[in-house]
Amino acid sequence: MQLVDASRTHKGRKLRFCGVCIWTDYWGTYVNFCNTGLITSDKSGEKYQLCDPCFLAAAFRYNALSFIYLLLFLVLPLMPSPTTKSMRGHTGRFIIAILLLSLMTTISHLSFQIYLLADQPYGEFLINCERLEVIFRYIGFIRYNDLDVLNVARHIVPEIIVLIGVIVLFVATRKKDSSSDLEMRMADEGSDRPSGAEPQEQFKVRREDTSVTAAIGIFLDLLLLAAAGIARPSVTNAFYFICFLMFATWIACYKTLRKKFKAFRIIILVYSALHLIALYLYQLKIMQELISPDNFYARLFGLTSLIRTDCADPRIIHFFDQEWASFANPGIILVLYWVLAVQTRNYLTKKRKV
Repeated sequence: MQLVDASRTHKGRKLRFCGVCIWTDYWGTYVNFCNTGLITSDKSGEKYQLCDPCFLAAAFRYNALSFIYLLLFLVLPLMPSPTTKSMRGHTGRFIIAILLLSLMTTISHLSFQIYLLADQPYGEFLINCERLEVIFRYIGFIRYNDLDVLNVARHIVPEIIVLIGVIVLFVATRKKDSSSDLEMRMADEGSDRPSGAEPQEQFKVRREDTSVTAAIGIFLDLLLLAAAGIARPSVTNAFYFICFLMFATWIACYKTLRKKFKAFRIIILVYSALHLIALYLYQLKIMQELISPDNFYARLFGLTSLIRTDCADPRIIHFFDQEWASFANPGIILVLYWVLAVQTRNYLTKKRKV
């Protein structure tokens, strides 16, 4: 992603924030905050159309298939943006992997329901909390009889959204005309070519934009680290708070966060990903049976059970009566992870170009 010349006028530029489109119509100066990882332009934001479907598939169901979608959701911000070149590499293989997974999952669900309908009475062999029912339920296959509409939609709709979303994205990226895009770029550069002293002024503006976006990125990192550290006091969350104190103290001593901070950001990225995975797995009934939510070590390490299931109907999830901070904690860590992931990807991309 490249910085946009702040001296140029833009109108009706389309911005994306994790799948949410924001339209801005204005005249005047615009500074592109792409380097902060918060906003991406049209060309680099297409892959974030998969953000919402993968999140829905992981957040509203808790089984093995949803766990795979969680892993894909965590890998998503690290992948290069869809271009003619990247679609022949990791990005193309990543999108194809999601497409095949979603297609196979949809076909498997449909086949399983056809078998249940053919083997009358429907789903008789799936008795709540017995071994066979538990195995199928943890894989992601359940029976839908005597289940309310909302819970049926919770299991079915995310899979349909993922399948449709990845097909649309795959077709759209395949139809991109790289040659016309290159011609338009060359024509734009030719028409806006600066003369005289303008290149120096343009370079100065770009350096100022880079420093501004870098400062905003660091401020956002510190803000999210502090929020993650105090949202749910525990041993695991203490890591974020210690990092916040360390970096804030470093800045307070009139020191700049340079390459060491960018390298340490990768450590925080990996840690937050593992933390999210641990919190997600702890929502499974089998994990809560191994480590009770009332256990001292569960509370010490911040393993908070947000949902529970019982054998009366294990297909339905019930929310624990937790304080709001317990529900906000995974969301804050998730936002922190995404910001760090996009920043890390941009940093590594620039490093390879140097």
